[in-house]
This record gives sequence, structure tokens and C-alpha cells, in this order.
Amino acid sequence: MNSKELLHFVKNKMMMQETYQPIVIRYLLDKKDLTATREEIKSELVKLSYKDPIVVESSGINTVIRTLENKSVIKNLDSNLISLNLDTVITKQEIEEIIRECNYKIMTYSIAKSTNNFYIVKKKSNDEIIKNQNFNQGDIFLIFKNDAKSKNPNDGLLTSFAQVFEADQKNVRFRILAQLRGLSVEKIKELSNVILKTRSNCGFKRIRDEFIPISKEETLLLVEVDKKYHNLFLCSIQADEGYRHFEDTMLSPKKTVDLNLKTKFDLNELSVWGALNTNSYKKHWDSIECGDLILFHRDGYKFSAIFLGKEINSQTAQKLWRTNKQGQTWDLLMLFDPKTLRKSDVRIEDLNNLLGYDSKAKPYHNNPFYKVAIEKTIRVMIDEN
Repeated sequence: MNSKELLHFVKNKMMMQETYQPIVIRYLLDKKDLTATREEIKSELVKLSYKDPIVVESSGINTVIRTLENKSVIKNLDSNLISLNLDTVITKQEIEEIIRECNYKIMTYSIAKSTNNFYIVKKKSNDEIIKNQNFNQGDIFLIFKNDAKSKNPNDGLLTSFAQVFEADQKNVRFRILAQLRGLSVEKIKELSNVILKTRSNCGFKRIRDEFIPISKEETLLLVEVDKKYHNLFLCSIQADEGYRHFEDTMLSPKKTVDLNLKTKFDLNELSVWGALNTNSYKKHWDSIECGDLILFHRDGYKFSAIFLGKEINSQTAQKLWRTNKQGQTWDLLMLFDPKTLRKSDVRIEDLNNLLGYDSKAKPYHNNPFYKVAIEKTIRVMIDEN
């Protein structure tokens, strides 16, 4: 089995009756040499299940190991050591992608099977204990981690998925079951605005409260948006000079070692794009996140690529593209895995209709790079789902 086959198994072929399989796969991916003892795996399963530890220890561990062995996902190295059954080297990016998919499998299964209550819980500390506010064992929390350095209670991210394991009259103890990519208050508010346009109520429209009861449907929607949401950027390569640059460094990937980047990448080659370091471009460039989608416009949206990383690097920019007539270079670098660069044929009118823009709107030469509003992107996501 290689990394692509493992990802395909987690995404599409894994039949779950508990969360044990993704927990074991995630745990092994996070271990040195992708290997752990049966005792370590058993301890992880017991820690992340609020079921009777005796049941987990006696039947859960044996069942999940037998299932994953039968699917050729893991193998026994000896009577005690268990390893992922990979016959090729797996990169850091591939590990992170599979772990993310395991996290979402754990979250969506837990939400679907839960008959308990759901809450957004705001916290500054990392401890897994809070005062009891009529919570019960099995309740599910989406943890909003406040920025400890900020006085604004809305600075932070929705970072993790947790479940109550113990509850008494004073306190409840919960455990983190999975990590989210991280939803900001801005995205959560825009999502609530979209929901409120189609119905009268939304549980998380008042994100400033410390404990926010939400429905099962809303919990699943937040998790789905966290998984699938990516910013959308529109970029013009209409000008002849811009398109020449695109051909030179996007359609013709460069060897990573020749780019003299400060950031390390596992890939041998990268496609590279850049923007001038002006205030308006820098504002959009700062907001780009790994996984965001960029559509490139030349008489229609002819290419798309998924963003991988960025850095400011004047030396590399000048080496790739020299300078313009004003002596400026395109040193706001954007880096892409060449495999994600696709030819497309999206008509301007079709995209504008989807986003609610004027039918003739497009990125112009004097404003070639900008971000689509979050609410428009979220609305399209929900409509497409």
C-alpha cells in the first residue's frame, strides 16, 4: 500500500462502527517509523473513548487490529509491534493530509451517532476542564480558543472537537478527539449570515457568549465548512507580460533547490507566481492560506491552482522575472504543487452568476489580484452541497 491508497481507504473505503480505525491510523502516522506497540495503541483507544475501558481493552483493540490487517492497512512486525503497511516513503504533507482526513472521519461519525447536546465553548487555557453549566457525559464541544494575548474576546479560532468524559456538580472534564483546521470569527459570522437568509434562527450568531448551544445540524455544518472552505482568489494574466511570466514559472515548474527559498518543501519542483509588493496586493497576499484556490484569467478563467506556501523573496523574484520599468519586482511569492495546476475553461459569465457579481466583472490589469468575499464563497459551498 502507498500513501495515495491509504488516503483513498480512509476517505472512501473505511467502514466504521466506532472511531477506532481512524484513531489507530492517525496514531501510527504520528509515531516515529509509523510503528507502535499494542499497549500504546490500546492506551490511545481507551483515552479517546468514554465507553467502559474494560470493553475497549478486551474487544476494541483486537477488532480494530484484525480489521485493519485484513484491509492490508497495518502489519504485525512481531507479537507486540504494529506498523502501517506502507511500501513507499510517505512525505510530511501526505501524513498531514491523511491525519486531517482521519480527524474529519472521527468528528462526523461522532456527531452522527451522538444523542447528546452540542456546544461552542470558548477557552483561553489548554486545560481540559471547565465549570459545569448543565453539561452531561457524552456532550460534544467545538472549542473556540481565544487569543491569550488579545483583549478582544472574539480574537481566536475554532480549533478542536471534544467530548465530555466526566461530569459532576462543579466541573466537567473533556478530551480533545480531533483537531480542526481553524475557523475564525469572521468566517463563523459569515456562515451564520448565510444561514439566517434562509431560515429564522442560527445557534452561533452570538459568538461572543462563553457557552453557545448549537444543534447537531449546525455542528456538522461547522465541521464541514472547516474541512471544505478555502478562500477563492481571482488573478489576471491577461497582459502579455503577465502571461509570459505565467508560462515561464507556472506552466514550467522550477527545481525547488534552485529557488533559494527560506521555507522547506518536500517537493522536487514548484510552480511559482508573484505579485508586486504594494499595499493592496500585500493585503490580499497576507490572507492566502494553504489549500486556497486561485483562478487565473485570460479571456476567461483558463487555469486554476491550489496554493501551497508563500514568502517575500526579492532575490528569487528578480532571478525569475527581473524587474518592471519602475524597477519593481514581483517579490510576494506564491508557491504551488505543479500537480494541482489545471487547465480549465470557466466562462466569466458563469462564475459571476455563481458569485452574484455583475455579468462582465473580471480582474483587470490595474487590479489583477483579489480575494472573493467570504460570504460569497460560503454561499456557493452550501449551494453546491
